[in-house]
Amino acid sequence: MDIPREREGGKKAPRSLPIDPAEMFARLQNSPIGQRMMLALALPIAGFLVLALWVVMDQQRVADGMRHLHAMTHLATRVSGLVHEIQRERGLSAAFLSSDGRDFGEMQKERHASTDGQALLFSQALEQLPTERFEPRLIERVAQVRGDLLNLPTWRQEAAQLQVATQVQSARYSALIDALLGIVREMHLMGNGAELSRAIYAYVNLMQAKEMAGMERALGATYFSAPQEDVSGRQVSLGWAERQSHFLEQFRFFAVREQAELLQHLLASDNLAEIEHLRASVFMRSPGKALRTAKMVSHWIDLTSWKMDQMKRVEDRVSQDLLDATLRAQEAAERMVWWSGGATLVALVLTLWIAGALARGIIYPIRRLTTAMNRLAAPDARVDAVQVTDHERGDEMGDMARATIVFRDNLVRIAQAEERLKHALIQRLHHKALGSIAQGVVIVDANDRATFVNAAMCAITGYLEEDVLGRPPGFLWTDPQGRNTLWDSAGAPCTLQGKRSDGQPFWYEATVNPVAGSQGEATHRVVVLRDITESRRIEQEMRIAATAFESLHGMIVTDAHGIILRVNRAFTRMTGYMPEEVIGRTPAMFKSGHHDDDFYVSMWQSLADRGAWFGEIWDRRKNGEVYPLLQSISAVRGDDGQVTHYVAAFSDISERKEAEEKIRHLAFYDPLTRLPNRRLLLDRLQQAMVLGERTGNHGALLFIDLDEFKSLNDTLGHDVGDLLLVEVARRLQEAIRASDTAARLGGDEFVVMLEELSADASEAAEQARRVGEKVLVTLNQPYHLAGHELRSTPSIGLTLFEGRKATIDELMRQADLAMYQSKSAGRNALHFFDPQMQAAVFQRVQLDNDLRSSLEQGDFRLHYQPQVDIHGKVVGAEALLRWHHPRRGMVLPGEFIALAEETGFILPLGQWVLETACQQLVEWSENETTAAWILSVNVSARQFHEPEFVESVLKRLRTTGAQPSRLRLELTESLMLRDVEEVIAKMEQLKAHGIGFALDDFGTGYSSLTYLRRLPLDSLKIDRSFVRDILTDPNVAAIARSIVVLARDLGLTVVAEGVEQTGQFEFLVGQGCGGYQGYLFGRPVPAQELRASASS
Repeated sequence: MDIPREREGGKKAPRSLPIDPAEMFARLQNSPIGQRMMLALALPIAGFLVLALWVVMDQQRVADGMRHLHAMTHLATRVSGLVHEIQRERGLSAAFLSSDGRDFGEMQKERHASTDGQALLFSQALEQLPTERFEPRLIERVAQVRGDLLNLPTWRQEAAQLQVATQVQSARYSALIDALLGIVREMHLMGNGAELSRAIYAYVNLMQAKEMAGMERALGATYFSAPQEDVSGRQVSLGWAERQSHFLEQFRFFAVREQAELLQHLLASDNLAEIEHLRASVFMRSPGKALRTAKMVSHWIDLTSWKMDQMKRVEDRVSQDLLDATLRAQEAAERMVWWSGGATLVALVLTLWIAGALARGIIYPIRRLTTAMNRLAAPDARVDAVQVTDHERGDEMGDMARATIVFRDNLVRIAQAEERLKHALIQRLHHKALGSIAQGVVIVDANDRATFVNAAMCAITGYLEEDVLGRPPGFLWTDPQGRNTLWDSAGAPCTLQGKRSDGQPFWYEATVNPVAGSQGEATHRVVVLRDITESRRIEQEMRIAATAFESLHGMIVTDAHGIILRVNRAFTRMTGYMPEEVIGRTPAMFKSGHHDDDFYVSMWQSLADRGAWFGEIWDRRKNGEVYPLLQSISAVRGDDGQVTHYVAAFSDISERKEAEEKIRHLAFYDPLTRLPNRRLLLDRLQQAMVLGERTGNHGALLFIDLDEFKSLNDTLGHDVGDLLLVEVARRLQEAIRASDTAARLGGDEFVVMLEELSADASEAAEQARRVGEKVLVTLNQPYHLAGHELRSTPSIGLTLFEGRKATIDELMRQADLAMYQSKSAGRNALHFFDPQMQAAVFQRVQLDNDLRSSLEQGDFRLHYQPQVDIHGKVVGAEALLRWHHPRRGMVLPGEFIALAEETGFILPLGQWVLETACQQLVEWSENETTAAWILSVNVSARQFHEPEFVESVLKRLRTTGAQPSRLRLELTESLMLRDVEEVIAKMEQLKAHGIGFALDDFGTGYSSLTYLRRLPLDSLKIDRSFVRDILTDPNVAAIARSIVVLARDLGLTVVAEGVEQTGQFEFLVGQGCGGYQGYLFGRPVPAQELRASASS
């Protein structure tokens, strides 16, 4: 019942405001002086304590860090000894394995014992450390070392039985050493200060240099014992020698002068020249030269071991210096903690002593004086009992105490004077008060004679004062029973009938209060009465009106400001509100939100002009339900013509509205999703276009089609499909504004219309894009329907409109075209319509027609790009499709392959490519230069999945006479996304006839190592995206290196695509890549040109 008020909202509740600085300063000034003094003392004390605590905690942190670093340094010395022994064992093991177990067998046992002894010392040192406080990375390194040490006996047994390769055994030892060095490297994170950090860096670099020397020793032993040469291994050895020199330079840079000089002194020997001579003999000798004798291996190990021993002596010196430095730093930090704590305690005690002296001398006396003054100021205080101390002091406190005593004595004298005046005033005040009140008052004595009557009593009864005084007040009753009732009421209100002076009866409500004398007897009675004759008449009329008020219609009565005064039972039945819940509030609490401000302005205007309003209105029940009313409002005016009340009567018309809404819903809404149907959408679109033409704002249409909906219907049934459509409709309504429209056209097609977007086209497009992306995200969420978890994606086309510049049919067609553009782009996407899109659609259709006619007319060609080995010799080629369009000239595959895939034209086109390639193989087999070439042909996933694909390939090989072993089919990783078992079966059938397979663009798609192991592949092709950045991006280089290693382990050859620079070629050669393809070796050319260039 939305009865409007003259002023909506009324007074707003006051909001709390932040206290401004001035108010805070005033509060501080008004606080007790003791509190202010304590605050003034507490703030600097608190600040000092915080600062002191921070200093102590910081020094304690430094001390803990130094203690931890000292313990880690002690552990590092054990790591150093263990690493040294493992390095020596690695060198002997490499020499032993390289000589096939003929040499160094006995020396290994002695070396194993030394290593085990150092491992035991390392474990004991590690147990003394609080490993639970280590960083996660350090904990991982410690766990790795422990695991490798447990595996060490197994490694030795495998080596003794010659069951492990030299490289694998060396790699095991190197990994263990690297993990041990990783523990030491973690120490640089604990350094506190430049001196300690430099010492740690020097120590770590020296250990790294010694590790490089150990790796060089192991590899050298392999070279002098191995039965064959390894060029790439010698390059690795050279790299280790360079890194060894680099780490030594880093050591000299970070170490102190004495440590660097010690290293220089210990390495100043002819042994270094002999080591360099042996290195040169390794790098300069030609294959097959006999340098491999047990004596030379032993000589090499002795020389390199001497060098490592000298470095170990320097390493021990550095570790001892580092232990001493960390111990000194730890002791200094602990002393600083004790000094800081002691100074803080002394300062705190001194400060508290000063604060206590101030409290005793100033604060406590002020508090006693304040207490005395507060007691004197209390309304009910006995001032003569207030005691004041400190008046004997000779300072300002004594002056204040003496002034307080004088003030107390003055208060005593003033109180005595006030008491004498009080009794004289009471009598006069009583009579004056009784004469001025609005109720009638009469006082009678014990003989029932009136001794006092006020003017109000005379006005009520019509009697004069002299007619009443000295006589019984017989006008207060009409019979003796009334007299007895009045006098017996004894203070309780009673209602009686009396007689006025003109004989007219009147009703009054009276209270009789007896006045007791000094002996306790009643000497007088005071009668106070109120004339209620008019109120009883009004009450009678109200009872009559109440009967009419409680009718079948709901009713509300408000005052002129819209405050609810009364409601009837029908109101409670319709709204659910009890009277006490609404009385005192305004009808604004019933607003449903269906009506705008103009509606209420019109209502007010009608009430002002005609004094009434009648119409339909929507309100809200207590349970939140919104329902329609047929309501009338009438204004009640007073004698002065001003509105005093409003009366509203209403009836619930929900059932009638529901019937009307059902009829309307059947005509304009989709029965399944309850969204607007096409008819209502077009009507709202027409309205939006008219509104946009008037306001200049843009609108937008989003055409939404669910991807693969037919497949879902076919597999799970139409019931699940219907549930999906209902859920999509719900999500669409949640994703858009209330002012926008989401409609279902039919099937799985939906349209969202956005209104009142920006007048600026770019901004409107951005607003529409955000809504579209929100719809994309919302509809991409999983659906839980009928026990199934489903995923469905939409393709969305979006077009903007401004006014009526385009027709409704044109807008729908534009949005539909944009939606199909999203489908073409791979689905689950959002695309805008632009004027060029129709041309693009036409061009796409024309391109499809041209593709089919060009195949018939022979406009397609195959060009061949050479594939070479590490020497640059052509060993094969890849067949690449080119289209000689009669009007557009040369067209590359990137412009038409996707369309061919989508339309299915890729099948006949792929058959032509395969047959042409087989014919070219036959032609090459007749030439000595090209007879051994392998031809690679790309096969699309759709073509490969054709049921007859295997038979069609074999048929073309038979009809052309091409050798199957010279044909290599290149597949992409997308094949593994669908029915891997079928893919493997087809590949094995073709493989059985000698046809090879290569996995193209490896690393850019879906690469499952499990499937890669099972697929009968011959080659992997490194995608050009990795080759392009291989010299500039270390991560890309690492990926390329990993692909080569992976292929080698799987027994596959590797072909790198897109090689355009000499540096790329050299890098890949160094990694062991066997095949290359790219502009560095030749562009795709016709077969004749390729053969001519290969022959030259």
